[in-house]
Amino acid sequence: MSNSLIVPLVLWGNTPPTHRISAITFTPDFQSVITGCRDGQLCVWDVKDGDISPKLLIFGHSSAVVSVTSVKNDVLIQEKRSHFVSVSQRGEICLWDISDGRCLEQNKLSGIPTCIVGQNLMINNELKQCVLCYGQFPEILILSASTLSTLLTLNSRIYPDWVACACVVPGKSVKDVCDIVGLTVSGMIKVWRLPPNSTSHTLYEEESRQVNYTNSVDVKISEGDSKVMLIICTHAWQVCDYVDCSLLCYTASKPGQSWNGGGFISDDFVAIWSKNGLVQIYKLPFSSIDLFGSQEYSLPPIIKLYHNKSNGSLNFITGGYGASVSLNEVDVTSLNLTQSVYSSFVKLWEGLDRKPAGIIDQLSHDPREPCHVTASLFISQYCYLCCGREDGSIVIVPAAKTCKANLLRDEFANRKGWPPHKTLRGHHDRVTCLLYPHQEATARYAPELLVSGSADFSVIVWDIMAGTLLHSFHTHGGEVYQLLVPPAACNQRIRQSICSVGIDHSVALLNLRDRKCILLASRHPTPIVTIQWRPEEDFLIIACSDSSVFVWQMETGHLDRFEQGQVAANILAACDEKDRLDNKAPDNSVNISQALKHRNIHAFKALAQQGLKSIMDGLDEQDKNDAETEEQLHVRHDLQIPSNDSDSHIVFFNTESLIAKLLLEHSSRTRKKQKSGDRNETSTSTGKAMINNFIKQQVSRRSKKSSSLLEVDSAIDIAQLFVSCLHAWGMDPSIDNLCTERLGLVMPKTSVCFGLLSHKGHMSLMMPRRITGTVKNDNGNHHWCISSSLTTQHLTAIISIANTMMELPNASFRSKIKRGVRDTTDSTSDDVSRHRIDSQSWSLLATLHCVLLPEHMEGLDYKPPKLEFLARRWQDRCLELREAAQALMLAELRQIGAAGRRRVVEGWAHHIPDYVDPQAPPGDPEHSTSPASSSMSPEETGERSSINSEEATAHHHHTQRQSVRRRHATAIVILGVIGAEFGQELEPHYSLARYTCKALVYLLLQPPSVKLPAHIPIRRAAIDLLGRGFTVWEPYMEVSAVLLGLLELCESYSRHIHSIQSGLPLNPDADSCRSAHHSLSLIATARPLTFITTIAREVARHNAAAANPQHQALLASSVLVRAKPEVLRLVELLADKMMSDVNNVLVEVVDIVLFCIDISGLRSSFGLLEAVPTLAKFHTISYDPRSRRIAVAAGNGAIVLYDIRTCKHQIVPRSGGRITALCFSPEGKYLCVYSADENQLSFWITATSLFGMLQSQVKCIKTLSPLKMHNPSARSNGGMCHSRLNQSKLVWVNNRVVVLLTSEGTEHRFHI
Repeated sequence: MSNSLIVPLVLWGNTPPTHRISAITFTPDFQSVITGCRDGQLCVWDVKDGDISPKLLIFGHSSAVVSVTSVKNDVLIQEKRSHFVSVSQRGEICLWDISDGRCLEQNKLSGIPTCIVGQNLMINNELKQCVLCYGQFPEILILSASTLSTLLTLNSRIYPDWVACACVVPGKSVKDVCDIVGLTVSGMIKVWRLPPNSTSHTLYEEESRQVNYTNSVDVKISEGDSKVMLIICTHAWQVCDYVDCSLLCYTASKPGQSWNGGGFISDDFVAIWSKNGLVQIYKLPFSSIDLFGSQEYSLPPIIKLYHNKSNGSLNFITGGYGASVSLNEVDVTSLNLTQSVYSSFVKLWEGLDRKPAGIIDQLSHDPREPCHVTASLFISQYCYLCCGREDGSIVIVPAAKTCKANLLRDEFANRKGWPPHKTLRGHHDRVTCLLYPHQEATARYAPELLVSGSADFSVIVWDIMAGTLLHSFHTHGGEVYQLLVPPAACNQRIRQSICSVGIDHSVALLNLRDRKCILLASRHPTPIVTIQWRPEEDFLIIACSDSSVFVWQMETGHLDRFEQGQVAANILAACDEKDRLDNKAPDNSVNISQALKHRNIHAFKALAQQGLKSIMDGLDEQDKNDAETEEQLHVRHDLQIPSNDSDSHIVFFNTESLIAKLLLEHSSRTRKKQKSGDRNETSTSTGKAMINNFIKQQVSRRSKKSSSLLEVDSAIDIAQLFVSCLHAWGMDPSIDNLCTERLGLVMPKTSVCFGLLSHKGHMSLMMPRRITGTVKNDNGNHHWCISSSLTTQHLTAIISIANTMMELPNASFRSKIKRGVRDTTDSTSDDVSRHRIDSQSWSLLATLHCVLLPEHMEGLDYKPPKLEFLARRWQDRCLELREAAQALMLAELRQIGAAGRRRVVEGWAHHIPDYVDPQAPPGDPEHSTSPASSSMSPEETGERSSINSEEATAHHHHTQRQSVRRRHATAIVILGVIGAEFGQELEPHYSLARYTCKALVYLLLQPPSVKLPAHIPIRRAAIDLLGRGFTVWEPYMEVSAVLLGLLELCESYSRHIHSIQSGLPLNPDADSCRSAHHSLSLIATARPLTFITTIAREVARHNAAAANPQHQALLASSVLVRAKPEVLRLVELLADKMMSDVNNVLVEVVDIVLFCIDISGLRSSFGLLEAVPTLAKFHTISYDPRSRRIAVAAGNGAIVLYDIRTCKHQIVPRSGGRITALCFSPEGKYLCVYSADENQLSFWITATSLFGMLQSQVKCIKTLSPLKMHNPSARSNGGMCHSRLNQSKLVWVNNRVVVLLTSEGTEHRFHI
C-alpha cells in the first residue's frame, strides 16, 4: 500500500524536445489531441478557444508508438473520465488518464501490433468498452478497456494471415449482432459475427473471400442504409458492396502519389489522403476536390478524420514529423475549409515570454544563448551534477544550487559565477558520454575518478576533487558514444578498467590504474548493438547489427572466434550478462542519471519502483550521513543519441528520503553539540594545548579545501528548493510574507513544470505554457487545477516537509544563512522564542495547504485530493508522510460534507470483502484471504464476494488480481476511516459496518503468510482504525481476541522504545508495535470499563488454568504474560485520567495489577502504592505492610481483602451503599470504612487466627454517623462525584484515632 513519494520536476531548456509523431487521435469531446512518437513518448494537446497547445509529455513506451485511441470508461468505472490507450511496436499496451498522464493499466501483447480501435461491444449480454487490436499476427484481439485483458479472440480457419486493417460494421443498436470486417495482407476479406449473448472466448470467421486487394492500409463501412465498403490501398482506392464485395467504384493514384488512409464523409462523399499530406474529397463515383495539403513533411504525416456531430463539421487532424499538429475544420455541406489551426513545440517555445531554464544556463558566457549540454551525469554521493557541453568543457556543480539558481528568484542568482562550480577543459569537441566508476562499483574504483568520452575520439580520466586531467586515451577512430563498467567477476586487471565504445565500430578496454589500453577490438563491419561478458572464460562478446558475433579474449586481446546465424544467437543466449547498449536491464548499481539515457525506459521503471534503502542500518554510523543524500535528489539528462534533446533535465525529489535526511542531520548536529559541550566542561587545556588544537583545525580546513572546492548540498538546501516550488504562492499574502521573511522560501522565476510518476514507473511531464497573470498567482493556482493525483502528491509532500521542519530547532531556511553572522550574545530564551515563531509559521503553512486551500481556490477548477491515494498512505512507512496523508484525508472528508461521504461509502461499499460467511472461515485461503492478497475485478463491483475466490483466481490474470487487491485494501481503509471518524454515518448500514469490522479484525489476527506478510502497511492501517473507531466496531467484534492480538504486537515495546522516541524512520516491526501501542491507548480511554473487565476476565482464566500443573509451562509464554508491562501501563493511564470509571471496577483493576507486578516485591520491600503510584489517588484502596493485605472497596458496597502471602482474596459483604474511603490502622488490626451515601463511618476488626494461617475473621465493631448532610442531592449518583472521590480521605493518627478529611476541607476525629 505504500511506496516512496517521488515528485519529478523538469527543466526543459532553451530548445524544445523532439517528438516525431507516428500516431494521432482526437478525443470524443474534441477537447484533446493525443499523439505518439517514434521514440516511445506520448503527448496530450489541449484544444480550446481555437488554439492547440501541448499540455503533457508522457514517457510511456520503449519503442515507437504505432497507434493510440481514446476510450470512454464510463461503462466500467464509476468516475467518468477520459482515458486513452496506446500500443507500441514491442507489444506494450497501456491505459492512460488524459488529465495527468497517469498510467492506469499495462499489458504485453505477443507479436507486433499495428492498430488499436476503441469500441463499445455487447459481450455475454453486457455492454463493455473494448479495444480492438490487430497487427502482425493472425488474430484480432478484443481487449477490456479497463484492465487491458483479452476478452475475446477472433481467429481464422481459412488461410490465417496477418490482418492489415479492420473495422466494426456500424449497427442500428449496440444490442444487435455485431460484424467485424478484416482485410489480410494477402488480400482476403474476413467477417466475424459477434452475437450479444456469446460466452465463448474464441470466435472464428463467418465468411472469407479472396479479393486480391494487396497493400491495403484502411477499410471503412458507411453508416448509412446502403452498406458500402471503402478499401484504401497504397496504389488505389475502391468502393465495394458490403454483401457480395462487388466493385462499385475504383480510382488509382497518380504517379508518384501513394494513399495513406481515408474515410466516409457521407454515403456520397469520401475523403482520401496521401502520404505527402494531400487530402482529396471525392463525390461518388466521379469528381474530386483537392482540399488541402503540404509537401513540407520530411516523413509521411499522420492524418485522421473525425465527425463532430455537435456542430456538423469534419475535423482533419494531422501530425507532422517535427512535433507539429494541425486541425483543419471542414463544413459538411459546402465542403469548404472553415478553420485551420497549427501548433508545434517550436511555436510554443517561440511564444513564451520567458524561455524555459536549462540546468546550467547561468554559467554560460552569454546566458541568452547558452552553450548546449550534450551529456550529463549525476553523482549521488556528493549530489554533484556533471554536464558535458558542446564546446568540450565539463562543468561540475552542486545539483540543488544550480536548480535553485535557474528556478527561484534567489538573491545569489545574479552573482557572476554562482553557484560555485568546477570547469574541466581537455576535449576539443562536444562531450558525448560521462561515467563515474565509483558509483557503479564502489570497491573497485577511486572516488575522485571521472571518465568522459568525446566526439574528438578521446577518452579522458579526470580527478574531480582537484579538477585536473589525469590521462587521455586516443584509441578510437571515431566518436566515443558509450562508457561501461565490466562485471565484478572479471580478473583484477579487467576490474580496474572501463569499456569504451566508438562510432567507428570499435570497443576498447582502458585500465584506469595503469592508464593503458588492454584491448582494442576494432574493424567490426557493422554498428555494435550488444556487448556481453563471460568473465569465467575471459571472453568479451560483441554483437553487431548484421547478427554476427565476435568473441574476444580480454587478457590477450586476440579474436577467439567469429560466428553468424544460429550459432551466434546461441552464444548470446548463453551469456550470463545480458545488458544491451540501447536497452540496458538495470541492476541495483544503475543510477537515475543513466536510466533514461538512450530512452532506456526499462531502467527508469526499475529505478522508479526501487524503495528507500534501509536507513536504520546507518543510524549508528555518523559517517554515512553524506551518503544518504543520493536518496533525496536525482537529476536525469533526457538524452537520445543522436537527438536534439540536449537541454532537458528531470529532477526527482524523494520526499521520504529528504525527511529522513533532515532528521539525521538534526540528530548528527545534536550529537556533535553534546560532544563539544562535554569537552568544554572537562577541558583543562593549557595554552600550549589550545595552540596545538588551533593548528590542527587550520590544517584540516586547508586539506578539506584542497580536496574539494565545492560544497555538498545539504538536506536544508534541497528542502528549500522543494518547498519553494510546491508552495501555493499568491493564496494568502500574509503567509507569503511569512514564507519569504521568516522561513526563507523563495518565489519561482516562472511557472514550474512538474511531473507525475505512475503505474510501473511511467512518467508524465508538464509542458511549459504561457502565463496569463502574474508569476506569483500562476504558480499558486495552476498545479492545483491539473488533476487530483498531482494535487494529492504535492499536498502530501509539502505538509510532511512542513511538519518535519516544525519540529527542528533551526526551523527556518534563513537560519543557515544567518548562522555565520549570528550574535554570540543571543540568549537561550531568544533561540526558544525564535523557534516558537518559526514553528508557528510552518504550522500556518501546513494549515493553508491542508485545510484552507479549497476556500482560496473557490471559483477556480480546483482538483481536490484523491481519497484513494491518501488511503494507501494511511500507514505509510514514513511517519511524517503518514501524518500528512491522515490529516489531508480527514480534512477532505470534512470538506465534502455528509452528502459527499455518503457517495464515497456507496462507491466503495462494493469492494469490501466478506469475512462473515459461516462457510468461509477466515483462516481458509481458498475461501477468504486478506485484501492485500486478492479481490474481485472492477467488472464485478456490483456483487459482493469473498476475495481470492476460486472463480476470480481462474479467470483473471495475476496483474489484474493485484490491481483488485489494491482496491479491496483501499476500500477497507476508506470505509474504516469514515466509520472511525464519522461513525454515525456508517452505523445505519449495519451490514457494511459489520463487513468493515470483520475485515479489520481479520487483518489483525490472521497469521503471517506469503500472501499476507506480517507488519505490512495494510495490517498497520487495520490496527490504527480498530483503535480509532473502537466504539463503532465493538458490537461486531470479539473484544478479548482483538485486545490480545494488539497486546501480542506490543510485547516488544520496551525493546523499540528508543527508536520510536527518536523520531527517525522505523523498521516494520517497531512501526507495528508503535501502532498497536497507540491503538490500545485509544481503546482503553474510549471504553475503560470494557477494557478493564475484558482484561480482568482473561487474567481470571489465566489464573484458573495456572492452577493446573500441566498448563503452567504453556502459560508461562502466553500473550498476557509477555505483555504485562503494556497492560500495567494502560491501567496506570486509566487510573490517572479516568478515575471515575476506574473506581467502578476497582476490584478488577487490583486483580490486573497483582497479575502484572512482582508479588515478591510486595511481600518484602515495598507496598502496592509504591509499585503502582497512580493507585494512591484512590482512597478506596489501602495496603497494610504488616499483614501484607490489600483492602479494596467493591462497586456493590462490599469489601475485598487480598492476602499477598497466600495469593488469595476474601469478599466481606456489608449492607449499605458505595464506600467512599477506607484505610487500615497502622498496626493492621482495624479497617476504617466511610460511606458518603449513608453518612456512615464503621470500624472493622481484621484479626487472623492461628498465627495467620487461617482465613481472616472480619467483622464490624462500631458504626457512627459523623456528618450532617445539608445538601441531600450530593448523595446521589452513588457517591461518584469526582471531587469527593479525590477529597474524602481517612487518615489514622495512631492505632486508636482516625481523622476524616471531607471534600469541604473539614476534619473530623473519631476514636475506636
